[in-house]
Amino acid sequence: MTTREQARAEAIELMARRVAERDHTAYADRADPEPFAESLFVELAALGLRFVPAVRPVPPAAHRPGKGPATPEQVSGYLTHLRKKFPKQGDQP
Repeated sequence: MTTREQARAEAIELMARRVAERDHTAYADRADPEPFAESLFVELAALGLRFVPAVRPVPPAAHRPGKGPATPEQVSGYLTHLRKKFPKQGDQP
């Protein structure tokens, strides 16, 4: 196993162990989600892993010229259109 594969395996083992420990703790005694995640990232950094955003920024060439951000009316119309496509919660498909 290469060093990169070992680091990945260690990171997966660490995350699985920490989440399992958290899940076995009584709900009232669990740490808040943000400090829990922060401590997990600190432990991963101690293994040598660094946070890298998964989403790349959109290159300027990908933006359509002359098309600014959507207006509130456009967003509202689009959401209304989407709501019609999906059944309400509790409705039978």
